[in-house]
Amino acid sequence: MSPFPPEDLQPISRSDLATEHLDDWRFVDGQLCGRFATPSYAAGLALVAQLGEQAERSQHHPDVDLRYGHVDVRMNSHDVRAITQRDVRLARAISVIAAGVGAIAEPAEIGETSETAG
Repeated sequence: MSPFPPEDLQPISRSDLATEHLDDWRFVDGQLCGRFATPSYAAGLALVAQLGEQAERSQHHPDVDLRYGHVDVRMNSHDVRAITQRDVRLARAISVIAAGVGAIAEPAEIGETSETAG
Protein backbone atom coordinates (compact mmCIF):
# COMPACT_ATOMS: atom_id res chain seq x y z
CA MET A 1 0.00 0.00 0.00
CA SER A 2 1.28 3.44 -0.94
CA PRO A 3 2.01 5.98 1.83
CA PHE A 4 0.56 8.68 -0.45
CA PRO A 5 -3.06 9.71 -0.91
CA PRO A 6 -4.65 8.70 -4.24
CA GLU A 7 -4.47 12.24 -5.65
CA ASP A 8 -0.67 12.14 -5.24
CA LEU A 9 -0.51 9.10 -7.51
CA GLN A 10 -2.21 10.78 -10.47
CA PRO A 11 0.01 12.04 -13.31
CA ILE A 12 -0.29 15.72 -14.14
CA SER A 13 -0.73 16.53 -17.83
CA ARG A 14 1.55 19.05 -19.48
CA SER A 15 -1.30 21.51 -19.83
CA ASP A 16 -2.22 21.15 -16.14
CA LEU A 17 1.44 21.50 -15.19
CA ALA A 18 1.56 24.82 -17.05
CA THR A 19 -1.15 26.17 -14.75
CA GLU A 20 1.02 25.49 -11.68
CA HIS A 21 3.25 28.53 -12.44
CA LEU A 22 6.54 26.86 -11.54
CA ASP A 23 8.63 29.65 -13.01
CA ASP A 24 11.92 28.34 -11.54
CA TRP A 25 11.46 24.97 -13.22
CA ARG A 26 11.44 23.40 -16.69
CA PHE A 27 9.86 20.22 -17.99
CA VAL A 28 12.53 18.09 -19.68
CA ASP A 29 12.22 14.45 -20.69
CA GLY A 30 9.33 13.75 -18.33
CA GLN A 31 10.96 15.44 -15.32
CA LEU A 32 10.83 18.76 -13.51
CA CYS A 33 14.30 20.29 -13.69
CA GLY A 34 15.69 23.26 -11.83
CA ARG A 35 19.06 24.99 -11.70
CA PHE A 36 19.96 27.28 -8.83
CA ALA A 37 23.06 29.48 -9.03
CA THR A 38 24.76 29.61 -5.64
CA PRO A 39 26.94 32.43 -4.34
CA SER A 40 29.45 29.94 -2.91
CA TYR A 41 30.11 26.23 -2.66
CA ALA A 42 29.06 26.40 1.01
CA ALA A 43 25.71 27.91 -0.02
CA GLY A 44 25.26 25.09 -2.53
CA LEU A 45 26.02 22.55 0.16
CA ALA A 46 23.52 24.23 2.50
CA LEU A 47 20.90 24.11 -0.26
CA VAL A 48 21.52 20.39 -0.80
CA ALA A 49 21.36 19.67 2.95
CA GLN A 50 18.10 21.54 3.43
CA LEU A 51 16.66 20.08 0.24
CA GLY A 52 17.55 16.61 1.53
CA GLU A 53 15.77 17.28 4.83
CA GLN A 54 12.66 18.40 2.94
CA ALA A 55 12.85 15.37 0.67
CA GLU A 56 12.95 13.06 3.69
CA ARG A 57 9.95 14.79 5.27
CA SER A 58 8.11 14.52 1.96
CA GLN A 59 9.16 10.92 1.32
CA HIS A 60 10.05 12.10 -2.18
CA HIS A 61 13.65 12.14 -3.33
CA PRO A 62 14.89 14.12 -6.35
CA ASP A 63 18.18 13.66 -8.15
CA VAL A 64 20.57 16.40 -7.03
CA ASP A 65 23.86 17.50 -8.60
CA LEU A 66 26.04 19.88 -6.58
CA ARG A 67 28.62 21.79 -8.62
CA TYR A 68 30.75 24.80 -7.92
CA GLY A 69 28.42 27.69 -8.73
CA HIS A 70 25.13 25.83 -9.02
CA VAL A 71 22.87 22.99 -7.93
CA ASP A 72 20.78 21.04 -10.45
CA VAL A 73 17.64 19.20 -9.37
CA ARG A 74 15.62 16.70 -11.41
CA MET A 75 12.52 14.86 -10.29
CA ASN A 76 9.45 12.92 -11.15
CA SER A 77 7.36 10.42 -9.25
CA HIS A 78 9.18 7.19 -10.03
CA ASP A 79 6.32 5.00 -8.84
CA VAL A 80 3.97 6.43 -11.50
CA ARG A 81 6.69 7.45 -14.00
CA ALA A 82 5.25 10.93 -14.32
CA ILE A 83 5.01 14.35 -12.71
CA THR A 84 2.52 14.41 -9.81
CA GLN A 85 1.44 16.87 -7.15
CA ARG A 86 4.28 15.51 -4.99
CA ASP A 87 6.74 16.93 -7.52
CA VAL A 88 4.92 20.25 -7.69
CA ARG A 89 4.92 20.63 -3.90
CA LEU A 90 8.58 19.66 -3.60
CA ALA A 91 9.57 21.99 -6.45
CA ARG A 92 7.88 24.90 -4.69
CA ALA A 93 9.56 24.02 -1.39
CA ILE A 94 12.97 23.77 -3.08
CA SER A 95 12.49 27.20 -4.67
CA VAL A 96 11.81 28.68 -1.23
CA ILE A 97 14.81 26.88 0.30
CA ALA A 98 17.04 28.07 -2.55
CA ALA A 99 16.02 31.69 -2.06
CA GLY A 100 16.71 31.32 1.65
CA VAL A 101 20.36 30.38 1.04
CA GLY A 102 20.84 33.14 -1.53
CA ALA A 103 20.60 30.90 -4.58
CA ILE A 104 19.04 32.28 -7.76
CA ALA A 105 16.89 30.18 -10.07
CA GLU A 106 18.29 29.94 -13.59
CA PRO A 107 15.60 28.13 -15.57
CA ALA A 108 17.02 29.38 -18.88
CA GLU A 109 20.21 27.40 -18.16
CA ILE A 110 18.37 24.07 -18.06
CA GLY A 111 18.50 23.61 -21.82
CA GLU A 112 17.34 25.23 -25.01
CA THR A 113 15.05 22.34 -25.93
CA SER A 114 13.26 22.32 -22.59
CA GLU A 115 9.85 23.82 -21.98
CA THR A 116 8.69 25.95 -19.12
CA ALA A 117 6.84 24.11 -16.40
CA GLY A 118 4.60 27.00 -15.62
